[in-house]
Amino acid sequence: MVSTSKTIVISGYYGFNNSGDEAVLKSILTALEQEGQAAGVEINPVVLSIDPEWTSATYGVKSVHRMKLGEVRQAIKASDGLISGGGSLLQDATSPKTIPYYLGVLKMAQWLGKPTFIYAQGVGPVNRKLFYPMIRSVFRKCTYISVRDIQSGELLQSMGISAEAIHVVPDPVMGLPLPEGGNACMDSNTAHHRSLREVDAGKQELHTDEAFAEDHHDKVEPEVHVDTDDGIRQGIVSSTEETANTPLSSERAEVASVSSIDIHKDSGEGVSTQEIHQNTGEGLSSQQVHEYSGEEMSSTSHETGDALPVIGISVRYWNPERKELKAIGEGLKALAEQRPVHLRFLPFHQPDDLEASQFIVSQIGDISRNGSTISFYRDEKQPQDMLREVSHCDLILGMRLHSLIYAANQSVPLIGISYDPKINHFLKRLGSEPVGSSESLDGDVLKGQILQLLDGALAWRAEHGEQIALLKREAAKPARHIAEYLRHRG
Repeated sequence: MVSTSKTIVISGYYGFNNSGDEAVLKSILTALEQEGQAAGVEINPVVLSIDPEWTSATYGVKSVHRMKLGEVRQAIKASDGLISGGGSLLQDATSPKTIPYYLGVLKMAQWLGKPTFIYAQGVGPVNRKLFYPMIRSVFRKCTYISVRDIQSGELLQSMGISAEAIHVVPDPVMGLPLPEGGNACMDSNTAHHRSLREVDAGKQELHTDEAFAEDHHDKVEPEVHVDTDDGIRQGIVSSTEETANTPLSSERAEVASVSSIDIHKDSGEGVSTQEIHQNTGEGLSSQQVHEYSGEEMSSTSHETGDALPVIGISVRYWNPERKELKAIGEGLKALAEQRPVHLRFLPFHQPDDLEASQFIVSQIGDISRNGSTISFYRDEKQPQDMLREVSHCDLILGMRLHSLIYAANQSVPLIGISYDPKINHFLKRLGSEPVGSSESLDGDVLKGQILQLLDGALAWRAEHGEQIALLKREAAKPARHIAEYLRHRG
């Protein structure tokens, strides 16, 4: 029975239309509610978001604009503590502005005398050593520190944080359930589809309820000064004053203008849906690209035993020469020529990932002659929609971290392509490694691994099921610690 009520402010990369980060938020909110009830504490979240109206409407929680200093300060002042995370908040690979912003929010809470909790963060890379003393100063004053992989913990130790103060836990999305109405692992259509195909291969169906969970490096934060603790404060004040009255569309346009898309691709090479349907130089017909909704996918792909195996594909722009996207296109084209498949593109960050997906489709060309098909998923309204979509797939090929975490969550065999150390770190926890990287990927090797996993899905689940189950059980540890802390504080 709930005996006390507490308010917690949550700081992260929220409201930016990134499926992975929104999944992190949904996972944290779910875990806090469940662990709070178990501890007899009603936890009332207040989320810092770039789009507070959307965040409030989507999750049913209070939200304030993350760049309006007055609202942020008032929310923290009225709260019982601050959560920072999850995700890769403390990294400077995409911008030198990210670390100062998140440290500034933490420092504000500490100045106001509030307990601060680091929630399953992925720390690094931190290439600028000037950030080390700043992180050390703020983290040493935190009430609780948890990171999502061993490498993040080791990096914090190198900055001077005690090993005893660092808790290594899974990514929060490890504990994200399917939306109400979806089964815990795979729906009946999916199970029927898999069992028929795998029994034909001389294997017996293996079911597992266990699941697993991730983050991002597309984060571009406002300009801040970082010389001292006072510099953190001055930086967050100045950046907030500059953006407080900026329309949301302008803020997002500013973020987009310096995003990895503009850095890593030439605008002249973009491929629109219209261009795809008009036959983009490779003989690609309009009939080949389909727009299935999630419900249509479930019934279309899994209601019969001879349905095509569905390969979910999550890609992004990264390499300036698009080496990995071209290699993916080569591998998938060769695969479709050898075996009929359904290539299902899953854009995790709109519109950037959709453009990257369309670029690959233009490289593949027409694969319909052999019975293969291509489709895009665009119906996501909240993170669990994408999780359910992943559960309908037979295999996930992912560059986005959370596409791989979603796959593990639903015990779907996965293949990762590394553009960032976080991909390697996650795969290592599963006892796996990337098929290649954004710098070096062989299309033939990719095709071979896809074929191997399509034929060996049962063996993959048997090999990784125990580790996935463990990670899922431990996903709520930070929420449990926070709930217990709040209960003892009365």
